[in-house]
Amino acid sequence: MNNVLDSGFYRFLEKLTNYFLLNIIWIISILPIITFFPATAALFAVIRDGKKGEDFTINNYFKHFAKNFKQSFTIGIIFFVVTSILYIDLVFISQYETGMMYLIMLSLLFLLVLLLLFISVFIFPILVSYNLSILKLIKQAFYYSIMFFPTSFCCMIILLLAGCLIIYFPFSVLLIFSYTALLIFSLCNRTFYKVEQKIKDQERALIG
Repeated sequence: MNNVLDSGFYRFLEKLTNYFLLNIIWIISILPIITFFPATAALFAVIRDGKKGEDFTINNYFKHFAKNFKQSFTIGIIFFVVTSILYIDLVFISQYETGMMYLIMLSLLFLLVLLLLFISVFIFPILVSYNLSILKLIKQAFYYSIMFFPTSFCCMIILLLAGCLIIYFPFSVLLIFSYTALLIFSLCNRTFYKVEQKIKDQERALIG
């Protein structure tokens, strides 16, 4: 019996079940829509726990949901306001700008939307990894999204592929969100490690 429980196949099934349950509970949690940010923060927090070798349980999901609710909900409001402003700008540009000015304004708006998407990629991994104020959290997400552009780009590709999977293979919705979050967190966490190691090396150099 112990050999079965210790087997690689059993561990694979256990992880698959955990991510399936996490995926389902996240979907249920975002049904009110306004809880999207707190639910996603909890999703990333549980994945962080799993990466650190800590307990991967549904109870922890709700603990993280409550713990990060205020901060993640506030960030959600900020993103909603910024997104609304960008949408209003798009409507205004479409109605009142023409010719070269239209192309310039549209290109600028596209860059701002892209930047917002890049920031959103890092916002959750940073939120669950560091104890920062909302302002510092957004600043850090902005910094990482620019300084580690390849990571930002890869995360966007992952999101795009996840969207395609959902469209062409609807049943993938049962697992896709938790595994997408896992891939994104893994990529972002690698950049955090690089920065932390660089800071430690600089501190050692100063001491030496």
